[in-house]
Amino acid sequence: MNHHILKSKLLWIFLVAVCCLLSLVAYNKFTSTKLESAAGAHGFSIFWWEVQTVPLKWMHLLWEMYPGNAPTHSERYLIVQEYLQLSRKLEKESSRVENTLLAKGLTEPTNITKMIDEDLAELIFQKKILRNRAEEAVEAAVSEAATQNKLGLPFGILFPPTDFRLEEPPLILISSPRHKIIMEKSHLIKNDINFRDRFIIESKAESDGKTSALVDNLSGLGTYPAFVSDKYDLRYLMRTAAHEWLHNYWIFHPLGRNMWSSSDMYTLNETAANIAGNELGDQAFEFLGGDLSEYEYKYSKSETANPHLTRILRKTRTEAEKILENGD
Repeated sequence: MNHHILKSKLLWIFLVAVCCLLSLVAYNKFTSTKLESAAGAHGFSIFWWEVQTVPLKWMHLLWEMYPGNAPTHSERYLIVQEYLQLSRKLEKESSRVENTLLAKGLTEPTNITKMIDEDLAELIFQKKILRNRAEEAVEAAVSEAATQNKLGLPFGILFPPTDFRLEEPPLILISSPRHKIIMEKSHLIKNDINFRDRFIIESKAESDGKTSALVDNLSGLGTYPAFVSDKYDLRYLMRTAAHEWLHNYWIFHPLGRNMWSSSDMYTLNETAANIAGNELGDQAFEFLGGDLSEYEYKYSKSETANPHLTRILRKTRTEAEKILENGD
């Protein structure tokens, strides 16, 4: 490994460390002691997640530096598709096993349980082995799209570097005043809780009688590395990845730095990331080898795909806000 490559990789590691630190600071701004208390032991720690995740990403980066280890452009598309197929198969198998165990209860024979566990363990192992290569493929495609749109620094340097984790994101606990529909505060929750635990957390957050709370799912999260759910198709995944990278990119600009300053700024950031992320994600999808003509109706704008539903939802939102303002 020559001196120039080593210096560039050390610089990359330093930049990643800076981005990780900024993601910690940003998400701590919008939480509250009350929501932390409601979450209790179910709270999700970005710090400890980064401690566990980032070193693995660095190890894979070093591994790909050696000749023959990095995939070709044509291989990347196949790698991500294989990974997503494996992810869907694992989810389906996990549901089947869970239903089988629930149906049989304590009468489940030990040998059958062991066999099922081995099947699941093999799928989990295969997914773990393929994940880093799939993440690199997604990162390369989004990097190419961002660079083509001149979002990088001079001389083709992209900052922050694209860095994604293909993994189910944590849940999010959101609070809002009862008299107005706004996102007041939020707190991340571990994604392994059941619906009963969700209800308990929401009830604790609403205990003052003035707050509404909801524990909801996320498809992505702009940490660093950014969470990107692997439970959707490739085009949706690329849109989500681009969306989350834009949050990482904007944190170094006034728009992103002020994201957590108010509910309106949060909405503005999310709207901008949705619009630009869809465009950038579709370009990355094409760079990877995807065909935009597939499932075009699914990805058309809501106003075009179902204008009647869009009108109903907007009307419902307006009427709900009027009712809340009147104290009804």
